[in-house]
Amino acid sequence: TRFLRGAWSCLCSDLLSTVLFSVHSRKLQTRYQQKNHSKMYNKSVAITGSTIEKTTKYDQFREDKIRMELYRIILSLYDEGYRTFTCNLYSYIGLLGADTIVMLREADKCPEIILLAAIPETAFPADTDKLYRALYDDLIKQADNKETLPEKEVFSNVLACNHIVCYYDDFSEGIGQVRASGIPYTNIRKMI
Repeated sequence: TRFLRGAWSCLCSDLLSTVLFSVHSRKLQTRYQQKNHSKMYNKSVAITGSTIEKTTKYDQFREDKIRMELYRIILSLYDEGYRTFTCNLYSYIGLLGADTIVMLREADKCPEIILLAAIPETAFPADTDKLYRALYDDLIKQADNKETLPEKEVFSNVLACNHIVCYYDDFSEGIGQVRASGIPYTNIRKMI
């Protein structure tokens, strides 16, 4: 019986240590996964480009192409773990990007997407098309958060993101700053 008790005790001890190791290992794995999960889904995107006043005339065909590209890009970035999208609402692409984000959220394609509206301190251009003005007013209401920034800080806010979606001419100062930042970017103007 001593032998059986000793064997049983060793067996129980081995079994207990295996179970405890397994439980401890699972806790570590869960903690690691939670850490990586939060890192994976804690990425941000900035959407910016030429200002509304630099947009010459309303072009429905071009806007539809831009919206289709934005839809595709935002959905793809969302699938890669990007959740926070900061849109410069004084830019043409920022307005269209914010509108696309709201549509994706309402369609439940990107339920966890967060829309941050970056607004320069300067007044919205008075001569802006009424359609853009109405869109701007609506998007301000639907943004999860609004941040009014001095004109000089708007671009530095863009550089704080993990990816930039922009709409710039190849030789503009804006695309030069984006390229110099080293942050991954997508220039939609090259796609349409």
